[in-house]
Parts: sequence; structure tokens; C-alpha cells
Amino acid sequence: MFTRLSRIIKLGVNNFLRNWSLSIAAVVMTSLTLTTVTIFVILHFSATSATQMIKEKIDIMVYFYDETAEKEIQDIQLKLSSRFDLDSVKYISKEGAVAKWQSRPIPQNIKNLVTSEENPLFRSLQIKTQNQKTLDDVVNLLDNQTYQDKIYKVSYKENSDVIDKILRLTNFVNWAGSALSFIFIGISVIVIFNTVRLTIFSRREEIEIMELVGASSAFVNLPFMVEAIMYGILATIISMALLALGGKFIAPIINDQLYFLNINFQNYLFDLWYIIALLQVALAVFITTISSFFSTRRYIK
Repeated sequence: MFTRLSRIIKLGVNNFLRNWSLSIAAVVMTSLTLTTVTIFVILHFSATSATQMIKEKIDIMVYFYDETAEKEIQDIQLKLSSRFDLDSVKYISKEGAVAKWQSRPIPQNIKNLVTSEENPLFRSLQIKTQNQKTLDDVVNLLDNQTYQDKIYKVSYKENSDVIDKILRLTNFVNWAGSALSFIFIGISVIVIFNTVRLTIFSRREEIEIMELVGASSAFVNLPFMVEAIMYGILATIISMALLALGGKFIAPIINDQLYFLNINFQNYLFDLWYIIALLQVALAVFITTISSFFSTRRYIK
């Protein structure tokens, strides 16, 4: 049994080395496929995670004119607090607004522009909930003729724009990632299919002799499966090396460009390193063995 298995593996390695140029092409295409799929999967889950995180943290800031009476602000706060679908409605006084301003990560000379003596900041209500529809309802409620002379601004639109931007990015990543992944998978299948076909053609006399002396179809076919698995393993190694380089040199640039996602792609990649490697091996072996299976089934009679 062991001798039979070692011979099958040896034949598979010989197949790989015999057509080394085609084997390299198959490995390169498979590694590009794995890298492309992995990058877009990471981007998809990162964007989805960021969207959910922002939705959970999103709030409305309602700013009031200085002329608005405290009693009027309290009445609005009481009305909103009675809603069961809001997590909190917090009042921030002018003094509280100064304290928040001073705690922001901005240069000290800018902080000094706002003091307790010279305070242009507005009183406000901070409204929090995890349901975006609820926030939309609250905005519509406050966008009323009754409150126009009391409310200076509702800041929800800026937060909503961030969510819309991330959702558009997520949709683009899903569309582009799926399209490119299918294209690369298709090219990989074609390359591997034809590589195995040419290997079969170059070994046709040897295969005929093996069949004449009674070799089983499994013994004839399995070396090509071994060859395909080698494609997958080598492609995974190359892909993981490319991802490691990308994580070190390219991820920081992506972090800067997609700063609004508040996600460190380097940490995201390396935290999931072993899971990504296992999934890549599984995907690579699946693509290569399926291609090899159909090629051997078609060309070995």
C-alpha cells in the first residue's frame, strides 16, 4: 500500500517537473486567484464590520440657539426621553461643551480659542440609539416648524453621509470582488485543465502501456490529482507571501486612504493569518483538483 502510494506521488511530482513552464503558469494563476479572492473578502468583512460599528455608535447632536430658553430645551429632552426606542438623551450645557472641546485631540493653540469666558459653543442634546430608522424618525420630528426658531442645527446628516459612503464602498467591493474573483477562478481552471491535458498527451504512450498491463484507472488518474494538489499548495505559499508583503507595505497606505472605516487592515490580516492560510489551501486544492478531475475524465479513456 505504501509502495503504491509513494509511486503515485512520485509520478505526480514527475508530471509537475516534466512540464515545468506550464506548471509555473498554473501556479502563478492560482496564486493570483487566491490573493484576489482573499483581498476582497478581507475588504468586504472590514467594511461590513465598520458599517455595523458606526451604526451602533451613531448619534444625533441637536444644537440650540443661545436665545432658546432652558425650559424649552428641557421640554424637548423630556419628550424625546419618553420614546422607548432611544437609548439615551443627554443634555450638554455650554460648560460641558467647553469641556468636550478641551478633551479633543487637537493642537492646544486651537483649544485656547474657546474658553469659559469666550464660549461660542451651543447647548445641545446628544441622542443615541442603535437603530438608524429611529434616528431618521427623530430628525423628521425635529425638522418641524415648531422648533425652527429654537434649534440651530441637527448634526445627523454628517453621520448619515459617512454610513452611506461606507455602504457604497461595501457594495462596490462586493461587486468588484465577485467579478474579479470569478474571472481569475475561471482563468485558473482553464490553465490547469489545459496543463493536465498536455501532461496526459505527453504521457499518452506510458498511460496506454499502464492500462494494457492492467493498471487501475485510479492508479492512472491519481498522479494528476497529486500534480494538481502541488499547484494548490505552491500557489498558497506564494499568495501568503504576497499578502505578507502587502500587509507590511500596502496596508498602511490603505489605512490612510480609508481612515473613516477606523480599521487597521494590518492587524485584521495578521490576526486571521492562520485561518486565511487554511482557507486558501482548501480553495486552492478545490480549484486545482476539480480542474484536474474533469481534464482526466475527459482525456483518459
